Amino acid sequence: GRAALALDFSQRMDTDQVEDVAADLLRGRTVTLPVRAVTGHNWRADEQDFRRAPGQYGALYFHDDDLGDAAWESAFTWRVPADARSGVYAAKLEADGRVYHATFVVRPKRDAPASKVALLVPTFSYLAYGMTGGLTSGMSQYSRHSDGSGVVYSSALRPLTNLRPLSTGPRGEGRPWQFEADTHITDWLESTGRTVDYITDHDLHREGRRLLDDYRVVITGSHPEYTSEPMLDALQGWLNDGGRLMYLGGNGFYWVTPLDRTGTYTELRRHDGTEAWQSAPGEYYHNTTGEFGGLWRFRGRPPQQLVGVGFTAQGFGSRLGTGLYSRPLDRSPESHGPRAAWVFDGVKAAGPIGDFDSLQSRGGPMGEELDRADYALGTPDNTVVLGSGTGFGDEYMFVKEENNTANLMEGGTVNWLVRGDVALTFYPKGGAVFSASSISWAGSLFYNHYDNDIATITGNVLNAFSADGPLPGTG
Repeated sequence: GRAALALDFSQRMDTDQVEDVAADLLRGRTVTLPVRAVTGHNWRADEQDFRRAPGQYGALYFHDDDLGDAAWESAFTWRVPADARSGVYAAKLEADGRVYHATFVVRPKRDAPASKVALLVPTFSYLAYGMTGGLTSGMSQYSRHSDGSGVVYSSALRPLTNLRPLSTGPRGEGRPWQFEADTHITDWLESTGRTVDYITDHDLHREGRRLLDDYRVVITGSHPEYTSEPMLDALQGWLNDGGRLMYLGGNGFYWVTPLDRTGTYTELRRHDGTEAWQSAPGEYYHNTTGEFGGLWRFRGRPPQQLVGVGFTAQGFGSRLGTGLYSRPLDRSPESHGPRAAWVFDGVKAAGPIGDFDSLQSRGGPMGEELDRADYALGTPDNTVVLGSGTGFGDEYMFVKEENNTANLMEGGTVNWLVRGDVALTFYPKGGAVFSASSISWAGSLFYNHYDNDIATITGNVLNAFSADGPLPGTG
């Protein structure tokens, strides 16, 4: 007989492989995505990076509800027609009176863009929020395992019950979120006759800058929160060389989010942010890439450096019993200058802008999760704050990562940093970023069948960004 197995879990931690260091050198693999790069029984708390002390990380963390691959057999297959234009589609499945939409994205043909405008579909964020089952057993990266530890991985090889329409809005948890909220942007583009290519986070992570070079303008979703280093590098380089980004959301470019080498699952090591759970000490480094996890701002890359604004407050409660509420936009004096006045062409000259109920919330385009400009955190000096949403109640709270001590200055009635700043940032070579700085912005586009001030502002920016030549007021 052979000697007993001697499995060393500290080796090949960026894979599903398990090494046998006994004489026979057998190799196994994990099948349910247990967490790797976790502290072992001999961890001495003198090293945080598993690569510097691998012998102290010889452990796997199994949970009874881990799920990497549901391993379902295919019920049917369908080939996308060769002439299908790029877009977001769904296969409509019906059985026993119930309907399920299986969502997918058709990207443009390789090296043959149909437009100089692309929508970057935030598939990393869809995975982070991706539920399998109901709200109480969802197993998204906001969930906790049955033992209370946070869900580190989110795999695409499982049914995601909220990656579809009619799942998170009034028929679901009460408000449109992630994919369903992003349909407010896709419907605006489609209904107003815009020709747009659809690309995804996964495409950008894999292909990098080369993917963006086909486009003059890239539009984000309503909440592109989860971002990898290759994605940030690509966007930053593209902007530096004249690209133009329309960031139509809030709390974007926030969490360090690597993808495993097979492209199957994302990984999170949460700490020191506004978060649902926190990683254990010694487990802040991702096993998939070895990089330090947490917020991009603590890696020296705050969102303000990229798009001029970054996460500052969130609120999902009700004000005076009116349900989920948001605020209108109040225009700034700087917005009347020549570099920015064109954004407001066709918009009423006085009073609050967007002071109407939206598909997302009641009261205006600024709500749910908000961003602000902050020059100390990297907002470029040439950023113009076009306007702000203010006047929030204490249901809106200042973000944890900037609140250095417990105090009574966290709510919207007392903290002036609880606001949303709509901003325009200029890059070299004609590049620019328009930041809506609010998740609720996209929900305001539809009001009065896209004939409203928020839709007009957004259309003005898209028209100017996609036109040849310099932006108005900068030539």
